[in-house]
Amino acid sequence: KAKASITCRHARTLHETERRMMTDVELVNLKVSYEAQTRQRDGEEFHSQLRDAQRDRAGIRTEIVALRDQSTLLEDAYIELHEDLLRFEARNQSLEAHNRSLVACIESIKTRMTKMED
Repeated sequence: KAKASITCRHARTLHETERRMMTDVELVNLKVSYEAQTRQRDGEEFHSQLRDAQRDRAGIRTEIVALRDQSTLLEDAYIELHEDLLRFEARNQSLEAHNRSLVACIESIKTRMTKMED
């Protein structure tokens, strides 16, 4: 009878141990499942953010190219305006020199007229 009692207690202990182990396994499975879902969701969010960043990067690159093109156009326009300014300044100096020459001629004529009148 004592042997049967030990066997019965042993069987109950084994059964309880098995039940606790199954509970622990179920708990571990739940934790693993939760972690897998969390990681999958995080991965999907990261992938979505990556796609957004790639689109943003492409847009920024397009803007940079447009700004470079605009900068080149503005630089060309500046060079053209500067060349025009240099031409106008040269023309102005030429006209001023011609004006001084005409003033000198007029003064010379006035001087001759004054001498003729005297």
